[in-house]
Amino acid sequence: MCYQLVLPPLKGLKVKKALLVSSIALLTSFISHAQIAEIELAKSAIVTDEGSRHDIETNITTISGKVYFSQLDTSKGPLSEAGFLDKKGYISLSREKYDIKYKRAVYDSYYTPGYDETVLNVSFKAVTNSDLIFEGHYQKLDSSDDFNSKRYQLGMGFYMNDNASIVFSLIKEDFGYNSSSKGFDTALKYFIPFNNGKALSVGGNVNLISYDFNRNNDPYKFSINAFIKYYLTNNLNLALSTYSDVISLDDNSDTMITHQKISFGSEYFINEYIAINGHIGLGSGEEEERYDDTETTETFIKLGLKTRF
Repeated sequence: MCYQLVLPPLKGLKVKKALLVSSIALLTSFISHAQIAEIELAKSAIVTDEGSRHDIETNITTISGKVYFSQLDTSKGPLSEAGFLDKKGYISLSREKYDIKYKRAVYDSYYTPGYDETVLNVSFKAVTNSDLIFEGHYQKLDSSDDFNSKRYQLGMGFYMNDNASIVFSLIKEDFGYNSSSKGFDTALKYFIPFNNGKALSVGGNVNLISYDFNRNNDPYKFSINAFIKYYLTNNLNLALSTYSDVISLDDNSDTMITHQKISFGSEYFINEYIAINGHIGLGSGEEEERYDDTETTETFIKLGLKTRF
């Protein structure tokens, strides 16, 4: 597609106005066809009940952006899967703001009324002509309660065919105070189109992390999650996802922490450029100690608005 800017033969202020109007028209025409970027704004709310300890209310505001390395082809399947099906590389940036408040808390030297966290994420994905995948992720967390961390993740994988991929990643995280973690992650995704225009997208990842806190018995965490998305049309999906983890606090497993989460969601593209999405979910956790157990429950909701241009 070729764009040509033609100015009328005017002078002075009229030329400037004509240039502005023509430039806006050109930009609008380019945006309406390019589809090389996405911006999303999301709001989330989480309520955690930790039994006799306290309740926690968490409000999260997220703004994220993604720029693809070339124009996105949205004709290969569902609009939500366009980047995956078109094998597009990208660079993405997001900022998450957490407002965490304790309710019914015991205010002693271990508890505060609440705190804030800011999480910055920078990611990239590159896909070669031979379908090799290279990924990277950097995360920086800053908290008002003086906890900070930096997380690095590098991955390599490949498209097994036009609709399936697998990526293996190494993870490193620094917490300060000579504390860190390291581990690996394996992610799998498979898209299944049907003859009637409907489709499924399934996948998940397995993650194993070991922590180094400079003590004799350092913990480890094993987690697994899975998702399934059913596409009723190219514009609408229904999604189900699950998450589970196990954290051992010492080599003898005298203390174990487990979490389980399940969420339901949907994304709907109103047109090719604007989408709305939402998720609701439940979670539970249990801390098993030698002489005592503590159970937690969690409910959450998330609403998002995405624009692609």
